[in-house]
Amino acid sequence: MRKWLTAHNQRVKRAGGGRLIVGQLPSKSLWLNPMAPRWVQGKRAIREPTRLLTAQALIERVCTSYECENLEPITQQVR
Repeated sequence: MRKWLTAHNQRVKRAGGGRLIVGQLPSKSLWLNPMAPRWVQGKRAIREPTRLLTAQALIERVCTSYECENLEPITQQVR
């Protein structure tokens, strides 16, 4: 990709066009992922720092936090 980008920029510079400039994205860009703030709030609502939660307690807290219906888990048949 870098070779192509360099060749493209050199070719465009000679021809009088626009070059491409690559910018790195920050690793924690919450504004790029609209779901990220909801995940943060959900994690804060369900965590229990003093003990491990049972699977059922975790499911109940997630459903309460996200105001969703508690459905039966999907089972997968393994052959």
